[in-house]
Order: sequence, then structure tokens, then C-alpha cells
Amino acid sequence: MQNNNSSEQIDPGAALPEEVKRTSAQRTAPSPLPEGARAGAAAPVPGSESFPGIGESIARWLGEGFFSGSARGAVSALTDVLFFLSFIVCYSWGFINTTMFKNDFSDAFKLRMDGLLHFAVINALLCGVIALLLQDSLQQAVFEVILLAAGFCHWKFGAGKYEYFVLCVLIVGMTGRSFKMLLAIAFSIGTAMMAVTFAASQLGIITDLVYEGGRHSFGIIYCTDCAAHILFLMIIYLFLRLDALKLVEYVALLLVCAIMMLTKAQSDIMCGFLLMAGILVYRLTRKWHRKKVFRVLGSVMSFSFIICTAAIFIITLGFDRNNKELRKKLQYSLIRRLEMNQEALREHPFSLFGSTIEEHGFGGRTENLPGWDKYFFIDCSYIRLFVIGGVLLFIMILMVMTYAQLRCFAFKRYGFLFLLTVVAVACFLEHHLMEYYYNVFPLLAFSGRRFFKDDPIPETG
Repeated sequence: MQNNNSSEQIDPGAALPEEVKRTSAQRTAPSPLPEGARAGAAAPVPGSESFPGIGESIARWLGEGFFSGSARGAVSALTDVLFFLSFIVCYSWGFINTTMFKNDFSDAFKLRMDGLLHFAVINALLCGVIALLLQDSLQQAVFEVILLAAGFCHWKFGAGKYEYFVLCVLIVGMTGRSFKMLLAIAFSIGTAMMAVTFAASQLGIITDLVYEGGRHSFGIIYCTDCAAHILFLMIIYLFLRLDALKLVEYVALLLVCAIMMLTKAQSDIMCGFLLMAGILVYRLTRKWHRKKVFRVLGSVMSFSFIICTAAIFIITLGFDRNNKELRKKLQYSLIRRLEMNQEALREHPFSLFGSTIEEHGFGGRTENLPGWDKYFFIDCSYIRLFVIGGVLLFIMILMVMTYAQLRCFAFKRYGFLFLLTVVAVACFLEHHLMEYYYNVFPLLAFSGRRFFKDDPIPETG
């Protein structure tokens, strides 16, 4: 015990950590730097002497972003609201255009909705520009500018698919924002629209297209598109509930898979059951997520989009349509997809901004229109992106998706990594990689970090 009557004086700073002492000393010590300078400040930009304040502002932005302090928070909060409103418009109108409801809309209504879509895209683009000013990574800012330029050049000078440009805008606009909020919005809107569309198709309000073999589309423009909507909504739900998923939710998802089977869309059904099997394994082995085997699997899954891309190109280019023995072993639908992939690559081998291709699909109808020679549609997302999107956009999107997976791996979110791998496999034979009203996951790439940090898995093993 200490003697309270001791006359020995106690140094008030003796109990302070050494780091705090150094900080206090720095505050009282005279600064050797010139007036107005601070330790750690960005070096003067060459030529800034002619324009006082401008060079320092540029240097500060390159180091810590254009806005700071309370201004940064206020601008970020405002643009969050504006961006998510824009996303609601883009996602909703895109989703509606995949349903048979679109046939009942007047031309005037469609024109007004297209105008609203353009306004939302402009608003999202402005939010994206502000996000570029808010962020502190010059490399990421440059990449996002190139991505926007690639999308714009594709739209104006290439194949002209506006939805590709919209996706690029949404990816950039999502920078630093809550991906959990975006998933909640997409799931709420998508589930509500699927329920209404399903009910309307069964009540005879809109057409339930039924294709050969009893393949139902339930009010969606095609049976595989219906299955894809269900699959992507399941993945969105699992992103939101992955570490809190209960048995009753798992059973409900299995029932959704059973409904999906009525579409007889084999690739989506396969991905659906792959998804459920993977989630079951993930939940049962949750205690071992930090062990070496999961890190190895995660490192492989981090490049699943690149692996799937390489695989489909190798299979397509190596496919011999004249090999009768091979044709007997493969399913007819797979043979037709490989043949159409080959034809697309042969007719349009290379284009920087994408090639315009006339496609004849069954979306919204059950038979060919007059004058059509044959069915032709590029189903594989990776071949489709290379041919129609162009080489530049092809490279940029693969980098975006791979970066999203690498972020999941870096934060040890192996469950998210598996879900993105299912998306990569689904895009192997389906064409929804660039369609944001199905696949919202490209927007994960530059979103805020909090989504990755929520509910972290305990470190074990």
C-alpha cells in the first residue's frame, strides 16, 4: 500500500504510455516546418506556386479524398439516398421488362418509363462521380473511370446495349455504399414482383407461356429467365441470412427449388441444388472455416469467374460438331449452345467495343416470328460479353467480379465466396452476368467494407 502522507512528489506523466508522451511533446515543441505546413502533409504539386491553393487541394484529394470531416459525411449520406432511389428505378423497370406485363403497357407509358430510367441513370452517374471524389484510392478511381469509359464506348460506338452502360454506372455509383441495403432493396422488389407475376399468370391476367415438354414460365418472358430470377433471389437471400440461416428457412428454400423444377431449366436447377448442398456443408462445418483446407478452396474460388471463362472458351473452340460419337454423348441443348458459341466467335472474332448481332430467341413467345430462319441466341455470359460487349468491357467486368471475390477472401467470408462461385457457374450456360435486374453482384466490388465485417466468423483452427 502507498503511504498517503508521503512527501514524495509524483510525476503526473509517469503513468502515461510512452506513445501519449511523445504525442504531447510534439504538440508543445516548435515545428521546424515552414508556416502552414504539417508533418505528413502531401508534398507540393509542381507548378502549384502559380495557383496558390489549387495544387495543395489536388494533392490533398489524391491523399485523402476531395471532401473531409462533416462535409464528407453529409455529402455521402445525401448521395446514398439518391443512388438507392436510382437503383430502385433501374432494377424495377428492368425486372418488369422480363415479365409478360410489358405487353399490356401502352407505347406512351413505355416512353415515360424509359425517360425516368434515363433520369435515374444520370442521377446514379452523378452519385458515382461524387463517390470518386470521396474515395482516397487513386488507383481505384482510375479503374472506375476506365470502366465508365468502356461502358460508354460500347453503348455509343459498339453494339449499343444501353443496359451494359447502366451496369457500369451502377458499379461506380455503388462505391463505398452499403451492399446490405442494396441487397435488401433488390430482394424486396424482386420477391414482390415474382409473387405478383406468378399469381397473375395463374389467374389468367397475363400469359403463362408453356414450352415444349411442359416448361412453365409463370408470367416471365421465358422459362429459363423465370428460373434465373428464382436462383438469383435465392442467392441474394443467402447473402443476407447466411450466418443466421435457420432450418425452416433452409426447408423453404428447398421448396423454392422444387417450384423452379417446373420450369425445367436444367442449368439453373442444377445451380439451385448445388447452392443448397454447398450451404448445408457450409453451415455444418462452420467451426472449421479458418482451417487450411478452406483457405485453399477459397483461393481457388476467388478466381472462379476467370476459370469458368477459360473453360467455356476451351470447350467451345475445341468442340467438333462433326464428331458423331461426341454428339451422342452430349445433350442436344448443350450441343446447340456450343454450336451457337462457335458461330458467334467465328463471325465476330474480335471487337474492342462489341459487335451488333441479330438474335432470334423465344423470349415472350413460343414460336419463331415470320421471316426467321432459325433460333439463334448466345446463352453463355462469357462468350456473349466477349462478342457483344467487346474486349475492353470483357476484361473490365472479369476484373470487377474477380476483385469482388478477392475482397471476400481477404475478409475470410468464405460463404460469400461460395455464393459468388455459384453465380460464376450459373453464367457458364446462362446470359445474365450483365443484367443488373437479375445479377446485382457486380455492384459488390467497390461497396463499403462494413458488409464484409458484419457478423465475422470466429477464428478457429
